[in-house]
Amino acid sequence: MTRKMFHMMFVAYGVLLVGCAARPIFPGDEWSVVMDPATAGFDVQALSELSAATAAGNTQSMIVIKGGEIVFSFGDVALSKDAYVASVRKSILSMMYGDWVQRGIIDLDATLETLGIDDLQGLSEREKSTTLRHLISARSGVYHPASNFSGVTEDGPKRGDHGPGEYYWYNNWDFNAAGGIYEQLTGSDIYEAFDDQLAKPLGLQDFDLASHLENGKTGNLERSKFPAYHYAAANGMASRLSHPTGSSRVRPS
Repeated sequence: MTRKMFHMMFVAYGVLLVGCAARPIFPGDEWSVVMDPATAGFDVQALSELSAATAAGNTQSMIVIKGGEIVFSFGDVALSKDAYVASVRKSILSMMYGDWVQRGIIDLDATLETLGIDDLQGLSEREKSTTLRHLISARSGVYHPASNFSGVTEDGPKRGDHGPGEYYWYNNWDFNAAGGIYEQLTGSDIYEAFDDQLAKPLGLQDFDLASHLENGKTGNLERSKFPAYHYAAANGMASRLSHPTGSSRVRPS
């Protein structure tokens, strides 16, 4: 980590510490802006240093929210072009699973065997005994090639090295398969479900459903039949997703 990166992180952390928490409110169609951050408990000098640090780096945009209002922003927080969301897609999928699990439509302890799941190279009997819970926690023990290349997970265990639930390995195949199973069990395209279950209730104006339906899913389907499902997410969209009062607004499709 460079000194500049460390300094930027330190300043941001100090700003957040000074800005003590207030009771959060969910934003309206547009975010409200705190005109004087000092009245919200923020160190104005630290915010100035944060602004200089972000401008000196390659940050596209940044937003700091307190109580449902913007106290600091940098760049175009509504810009989703080149705002490629990779690993965060797995947390989004977990959010989408929640209501379906609660309603009993998705059983996290269902096995790949009972769900009728297989892949191009074929899954062994032991691999098929893994559960959906194992998949979304990256403990499946299935090391079938994923459709998308990560440059990291390919150096992991070999097929047959571990059984279901025995070993944690951050594995794109697990998450891609979990996305495919979500579509199978809910009868919805993952992006259409996101739009209905999260984007509309939370007011994610920056989510472009048509673009995601056309370009969102990627991967070599000759390696695995389960594509990756990435998102283009602007900072404002990500902030609404993570807002502490947003959970009361989401619904199953």
